[in-house]
Amino acid sequence: MPLAKDLMVPLLKDERAKHKLKRLVQSPNSFFMDVKCPGCTKITVAFSHSTTPVICSGCGTFLCRPTGGKAKLVEGCKFHSDYGEFGLVDESSNRPCLYLKFHAKLYNFNLNGTNIGTELADFTSPSVKLHGFCALHNEVRKHAQIQASWNAGERRRVLKFVFREGYLNPSSSRHQAEELRWLLERLVYSEHFKGKSVSFSSSNESSAIRISAPLNQKFVCKDRLNISLHHQKYEDIIVEFLPEIDVQPVNTKQGFGSNIYVCERTRRRTLKESFQSTMTIFSGFILGLSSVGVLAGYSLRRMFMSPKRTQPQLYDAF
Repeated sequence: MPLAKDLMVPLLKDERAKHKLKRLVQSPNSFFMDVKCPGCTKITVAFSHSTTPVICSGCGTFLCRPTGGKAKLVEGCKFHSDYGEFGLVDESSNRPCLYLKFHAKLYNFNLNGTNIGTELADFTSPSVKLHGFCALHNEVRKHAQIQASWNAGERRRVLKFVFREGYLNPSSSRHQAEELRWLLERLVYSEHFKGKSVSFSSSNESSAIRISAPLNQKFVCKDRLNISLHHQKYEDIIVEFLPEIDVQPVNTKQGFGSNIYVCERTRRRTLKESFQSTMTIFSGFILGLSSVGVLAGYSLRRMFMSPKRTQPQLYDAF
């Protein structure tokens, strides 16, 4: 992945003098760097050959992850085409490795008044910064993350998606046994204003997971989906995803977009509409047969039951 724009690398000469012993233990060509978080803008010191992920000390965003013995920043190449379609691109193959498409609205019940719903920013706009990383092909449990940050007046807003491979409980799935799937494990919305910040997070319980699909399939939904975000002190915030919703965070190399998983709500609505359409056609067919039967019966009645002729009256014989 390319280096982040806000990265500030210190002088190697000074770092060799300050951290010579630690560097030699890890790697002779290693160094330390200060990484500025794109969400809360705090500075976190990261080691170039770190063997564990580096997390922002302010908001908990993943800043670096170890790949091949070196720590790479998680800033990815973003792509976008139509409104609402965005994600991350794998540099080696130049193909999407994390794909999202949706519109969204935010309902903040902590605001006074009736106008609590606001439409989120267009994530394909240049004013929105995308930051994240894709799942590695050799990961035992695939893990991917993407976050969008933008300015709304004097506030800095951040929406973060955390995807992880895991099992979905039978109570939350139509299958009887646990099924290995990719899950939208956590959705986090945060606002930063004058050095203060507040974050709302979704529950990671299986019953609260709204977006998931089998590992090699893309999640598609043509209905609205609501995800509640919670805070210990404040009222909940609801993120409403507007159709059409397409999500595929892992396994995008083979058959990208061709193998789809339709969400439960859309599947039920489609079956219901199909059943109603079938019943409408069947009712029309029965009504047509009844009309034809009535006309045929009336015609036969007139044919076989002609009106009786009355005998002529006496005065007609003269």
